[in-house]
Amino acid sequence: MQANLGKILEIQQNQDGSHQGIIAWPENAGHVPAAGQYIQAHNPKEASAPAAVSLFAGGLHPFESEGRHFQTAPGMPESWLPGDTLLLRGPLGNGFYFSPGVRRVTLAALGPFGAHLLPLAGAVLAAGGEVSLLMDGDFPILPASIEVSPLADLSEALHWADYAACAVSLEDLPIAREQLSGAGGHANMQVLVHAPMPCGALAACGVCAFTSSQGISLLACEDGPVFDWSQIR
Repeated sequence: MQANLGKILEIQQNQDGSHQGIIAWPENAGHVPAAGQYIQAHNPKEASAPAAVSLFAGGLHPFESEGRHFQTAPGMPESWLPGDTLLLRGPLGNGFYFSPGVRRVTLAALGPFGAHLLPLAGAVLAAGGEVSLLMDGDFPILPASIEVSPLADLSEALHWADYAACAVSLEDLPIAREQLSGAGGHANMQVLVHAPMPCGALAACGVCAFTSSQGISLLACEDGPVFDWSQIR
């Protein structure tokens, strides 16, 4: 896949010190990455950087603004600045998908991944649906139309939903399996497995590998990073 040039338009520093930004998405790069998808971004001013940075779609911005802008989830390096030109490869990976008939959606951030799920919220709200976001810790600034609850309410929220989307780190995946199973799971649920992906699905380096419920080795960078619950429960 050919790399394209994009430019950082804006950078936001969050309360936890993480950075996320808005990138002008190149016209020749295809569609703007959807919820759950990622890109590989390299800043030419950092020629010594060993690998590209994986950036996920994040925030409500893509569904509220005109233009080809890509809002990232936290993960942008602190040294990158507005105006920097980036080499971009993507969109990469499988994103979230829900059927048009879905009206009640539960989003569960099992870790610091609330922003990774917000593009879904934007899509659901734009279609007239309802959204419940569950996460512990600090909540991002959200519109009143999104109900925010702690993860202690996970079982009730899954029972209420037509569709559920979760995000968890590769390291915490075994714990998340127990947590989601204990809450009853959901037949229509997908899970974003957030993992280091240095090769961006080019070399099958195995850094992001894990074993599925069927005993099959899966790569988050290539087979995911969004998986159906049936694959990992």
